This record gives sequence, structure tokens and C-alpha cells, in this order.
Amino acid sequence: SDARLEEKELHGFQTQLILTYYEQKKCEKLLAELKNKPGYLQNSKNTNQEEWQHLLFLKGSCLIETKRWEDSRIVFRKIRETEKYREQSIQMLLEAHKQLEDWKSITWEFQDVFDRKSPVLTIPYFQLWIFAAQRRTDFQRLERIKIIFERWKKAFPEDSQNLTQLNLYIYSTRLQDLTAQENWKEVSAHIRKGVKSGNITLNEQYFSQLLFAEQKLENWVGVLSAYSLLSKHAPERAEKLDILISQAKAAEKLGDKELSLSFYRKALKAKPQTEKDRKKQDEISKFLAEGAFQKWIEQEEWTKVTKAIHQEVRAKKRILNDQNFDLLLYAEKKKSGNKKYNGILDAYALLAIYNKKKLAIEAQIEQAIAAEKLGKKELSMQFYRKALEVKPQTEMDKSKQDEIRNFLAQSSFQKLIDRKEWSKVTKIIYKEVQENTRTLDDKNFELLLYAENKKPGREKYNGILDAYALLAIHDKKKTHTIQAQIDQGYAAEKLGGYKRAKGYYRSALKKVPDKNVDLVLQLVGELTRLYERSKDYESLVRTYKRAYKVLKKSSRPKKEYQTYAYLIGYHQSSHLKQTKIARIWMMRADGGGASTQELQAAFWVAQLDREANKRDKALKRLKELAGRKISKKSSMYVQIHFELGTLYHIKEKWKSALRHYRIVAKARAPANLKQFQKAAKQKAKEIDNYLKSTGVSQ
Repeated sequence: SDARLEEKELHGFQTQLILTYYEQKKCEKLLAELKNKPGYLQNSKNTNQEEWQHLLFLKGSCLIETKRWEDSRIVFRKIRETEKYREQSIQMLLEAHKQLEDWKSITWEFQDVFDRKSPVLTIPYFQLWIFAAQRRTDFQRLERIKIIFERWKKAFPEDSQNLTQLNLYIYSTRLQDLTAQENWKEVSAHIRKGVKSGNITLNEQYFSQLLFAEQKLENWVGVLSAYSLLSKHAPERAEKLDILISQAKAAEKLGDKELSLSFYRKALKAKPQTEKDRKKQDEISKFLAEGAFQKWIEQEEWTKVTKAIHQEVRAKKRILNDQNFDLLLYAEKKKSGNKKYNGILDAYALLAIYNKKKLAIEAQIEQAIAAEKLGKKELSMQFYRKALEVKPQTEMDKSKQDEIRNFLAQSSFQKLIDRKEWSKVTKIIYKEVQENTRTLDDKNFELLLYAENKKPGREKYNGILDAYALLAIHDKKKTHTIQAQIDQGYAAEKLGGYKRAKGYYRSALKKVPDKNVDLVLQLVGELTRLYERSKDYESLVRTYKRAYKVLKKSSRPKKEYQTYAYLIGYHQSSHLKQTKIARIWMMRADGGGASTQELQAAFWVAQLDREANKRDKALKRLKELAGRKISKKSSMYVQIHFELGTLYHIKEKWKSALRHYRIVAKARAPANLKQFQKAAKQKAKEIDNYLKSTGVSQ
């Protein structure tokens, strides 16, 4: 009886100690006390259920406080069925699920709460329930959201703002699914139903989707019906020029010519908003005015249209005014190949005879391009020179004439370029620049660089560096741009100037903004190759840190920056022998998943801990690793369990060591790890014999 009294007093003292730790917010001490006295909670459970529940609640609260989410879930699942702690347990479980991003568990938790009607579901609870349901990706996702929505609506019908937003989300998600499935018929029906029920308004986005679906179905009745719906819900948009023209084309495809013409007439009455709109209306006017050509135009018999205009003009039955010339030119442009370009030249030749007006710069350029397409280079040059004789009326005309002058100036190179005589091209440019007869502007430098790039072998790479050396004399700043540094680095590397190449790439990398992730990674790749070649691991690590920083700030997948964290950790450990820093980076590389890289990173940390004689830390990490979903065929599976067996062996925890050695022995190990299996079998046999012998002696 004295022993029992002493045990009871000891239990009471320990309970008071735990309560004191909790009140003083010393959670680490509370958890350590419970861990060091494994029989204490069981004794409490056997003797005083109410006290046991309270102690579990305190333990779970401290696990939450210390962010041990997985352990806290185990505790709160034990006491959530108790009436006293149910509501608090549910709250704690939801917090742990949320921190672990375990959306499935959150939805299950709320389903249980709903079924049991305890605790009461509040609006914030419904919001979290929906938040978790939205992040699940199984095929029942949308149906699950709909069910939660209906329950929310029934519980809080007055919460109109949240319910309206959620209803719109459900609608939009369904529309996205139908669009992804290319189920255009259902897309159309879904939008029409949504507009009719008032769930959505026919804004530009929904109207565009409706129209796109009907066009995909080639349902021209549906297209016109969509426009009719638009005129009902947004009449001001329905009267826009492009909308009316689109309706005319749909009616035309439907075969209703009268309806099509009525839309074209409406389009002429619409107020033009831009110069482009005015041009479209001019085209419609011409189209309607040319009723005599309508049949040929509809059948796209452009040769008959142009032939008739030529004949009528020559017979003086038609005046070649601006409208008729525009129609002739339009028909000529509708032809293909050489017929088109010959037709353009014939049209302007006819104009020169029957309407001797001065041609604008644009008209001369159009003839020059047509002649060039026909291979008549001398004739093309004549038209370009005529364009320079025209007095410019606008700034745009001046700009076009400047372009023509540059083009004619470059024509001296054309022959050499056509023959691919790149050395002669670059020689002329160098000479003219040095003599100040050619300015090394952007266009001339681009031509020089293009020509240098066309040369073969080392001549090409020396040429690139020479081009930038020339540019440095005239405008040094331009040689320090990102692209210039990359070009020079590329050329220097090809010529074997690896140190010089590193300087260029390093300079380019410093200038690249973090948001240009692809270019940063490209340059990191270039420098990686050079630093590995020279075994400059300190610089390599610095470069990897830039990639890590940029990727972490971006929206790219987490595994990308984890890869660089792994590489940094590897080089810090293997080459720079900075094991403490290496451990930090390897921990960053481990995202807690089961990819090979994450497993290797975590395993490496454990090895570093073991080398530092921190066996408990190593053991803890390896146990966590063993709990991940690792394929039994994986080499990491074998290494982790072998390492666990070894650590338990050292600590003389024979049964644990035996269990892990046997796991290794039974695993489907890759060929390169067969020695691990052999060693594991031998050690398992030795421990087994030892335990048997101990049992016999006892």
C-alpha cells in the first residue's frame, strides 16, 4: 500500500509539473516530460479518463505551438470524439491540415462535422471548406464544391456576397471544363442558360466564348442568335461596326443574301471610331456600289473583274476614278503568284494613261515591290528612285524615304551578299567606317555582325570579337549590353579564351534582371561549363546561388530551385569542404517529397550529421526519410534502411537494427548495391544468433 501511495503521489506531482509547464508556456519541456515518461499517459488513461483527455489536449496544443503538425493530428484525432474537447480538437486539426496543405483531410473533417452537426458550421468554416475543396484535383471536385455551396446557402442564405462569388466560380469552372473538352455545343448551352438565369451577365468574355463555340460548330444560325442575344443585353455593343460586319458574313454563310446586305447597310450607318473603321466602310461602299461585278466577286473570278475594267476604261465606258481604280487594284491583289504582281503593274500603267495624276510615295513603293517579286530588279530600283522624287507630305512619308535611301545604299552589298562573299562585305564595312564614309549605326553593325557570323570556323569567332572591338571605338556602351556580352563570351569560348569568356558571361549575368528567368538560367549554364572546366567551385557556387534566388522569387516549380540548392550543397561538401553550409543547402533541397533528389539531399544531411558525431539527429532524419513513399526498387530505399540498421547497431538496439537489416536483405536492390544486401544479411544473421544466445542464457 505504501508503494501504491508513493506511485499515486509521484503521478500527481508529474501532473502538476505538466500543468505548470503549460501555464508557463514551456511547451518543449512539457513534450520532453511526456516523452521521457511513456507510461505516465497510459497510467492516466487507465485511472482517470478525464485527466487523460485533458493531458492529451495540452500535449496537442503544445505540438501545434511548436509546429509539429503531423504529431498534433495524431493526438487530436484521439480526443475529438469527446464532448468537452471536440470543438477545440476540430479547430486544431483543421489548422494542422491547413499547414500541411492536406486539403483532402480538411474536406473529410468538415464532412464529419456536417454529419454530426457538431461543432456548428460558421461562415469562416464554410470558407475554409470551399478553399480546400477547390484545391483538390480529383474528378469529383466540382460536384463536391456544388454540394458545399448548397449546404452553405441553406445555412446562411443571407450571405449573398460570398454565395454570389462562389456561384460564379462554379459556373466559370464548369465552362472551363467544357471548353477544355472542346464540347462546343455544351459551352453554348451553358452560357445561354447562365445568361437566362441571371447567373452571369453577357460581358465581352462570355460573348466571345459563346461566339467562338458557335463558329467552331459552324452553326451560323447559332452565331446570329448570339448576336441577337448581345443586342438584347448590350445594344450599344451590338451596333459597333465589326459586330455588324461579322453578322453580315454569318448571314452570307447561311445563304441569306438579303439579310447579309441589310447588315452591310447598317454597318455604313455606324459611326466610325478610327481611320481603320472608315477604310472598312469605304470597302463596303465599293462592294455595294459594284453590283454589276457582284457575281464574279462572290465567285472570286478576279481575272474577269480586272479584264472587264480594262476593257471598259479603254472603250471609255468607265472612268478610271479613285473608286474604280481601287476596285481594279483590289481585284489584282486577290490573284496569286506572278499574276498578282503583273496585275498591279498593269493597273498602275493603265492609271498613267487615263488618269495622269501624281502618284504618292506608297504607290511607287507598291510598284517597286511588285517588280522585285517578278525578279525585275532594275525596274524595282527605278520605282524606288521615283519614290524619292515625290515631295513628302507627312512625317511617315519622310520616314519611308529614309528607309528607301538606306535600302539603296545597301544595294551595293546585295550582290556580294547574294554570292555569300562575306569577307568582302566585312572588309568594305571596316574600310568605309575607318574612312568616315559609313556610320556604324545599329543597322550597319547588325549587317557587319551578320556577315561575321556567316564565316567558317575560327574566322567567324575572331570576326565577332573584331566587330565588337570596332564598335567599342565608336560607342563603347553598346559593347556592354547583355546581348553584346553574350556574343563576345560565346566567341571567346570557341577560340579557347575560357577566362575571357567567363568575364563576359559574368558581366552579362550581373545585368540580367531577376524577372528574366530563362536568360539567367542560360547564362548560369554557360558559366557552369566554364567553372567546372577550371574547377573553380567557389565561383560555381556563387553562380548557382543566383539561379536559386531567381527561381525562388519566380512562379516556376519548386523543384527547379531545389535542384540548385542540391548542387550548391554538393559542391560545398565535396569540393569546398564546408560541411555546415552544405548541410543548410541540402536541407533547402529537401522539400519533404519522395523524388530521388529530395531523398538524396535528406540522406546527405543525415550522413553529415553522422560524420559530425550527431547520431541522434542522423537517426531522426533517417526515420523520417523511411516514412516517405519510397519505391522498394529504389537504391535510396536500400541505403536508408541500411544506414538505419547501422545506427541502431551502434546504439545496440538489436531488434531495430535487425528489422532494418532484414528490410535491406529482402529489397530488390540495384546491381551496384548488392554488397549492401550481402552485408545486411550477414549482420542480420549475427544479431539473430546473438539474440538467440542471449535468450538461451537467460
